[in-house]
Amino acid sequence: MGDWWEGRHDGRLIAFDERGGHLFLYLGEPAEVTEILLVTASPGESRALSATRRHIERIAGTEGAALAARFRLGASPAGEMFDMPALRLSSLRDGLPRLSAAVHEVSIFDNMRGLVLTLDVTTSPETIAVDIEIALAVLRDLESMT
Repeated sequence: MGDWWEGRHDGRLIAFDERGGHLFLYLGEPAEVTEILLVTASPGESRALSATRRHIERIAGTEGAALAARFRLGASPAGEMFDMPALRLSSLRDGLPRLSAAVHEVSIFDNMRGLVLTLDVTTSPETIAVDIEIALAVLRDLESMT
């Protein structure tokens, strides 16, 4: 475990953990199990990872084109590849593609009350502030699902 900084933002836990060359931004209620892991698409990604674009497109519909272009499903709930309602939330579908290029992964916890952004450790405070506001909008909508 690296350095851990924790506080409150918009009434929710906000924490930063720096380790392994990454900055992990925790928002909401952390849980042990990640329900959905979205990873940034890259030219050198595996065929299996690349294939998950079709799953995002199918679940999120045409409105999810930007989400499917930016992210792949690095992990999903067992047996749930056919439907993940969270991917249809407009804040997630429209907001996550607007995250800064510093964001490599978005982990959504199984309690739908917390998420983690994995960022470059060199990310500026201004960039992080914008990413936090996008993540908060997503988190509010995820919380409404529970």
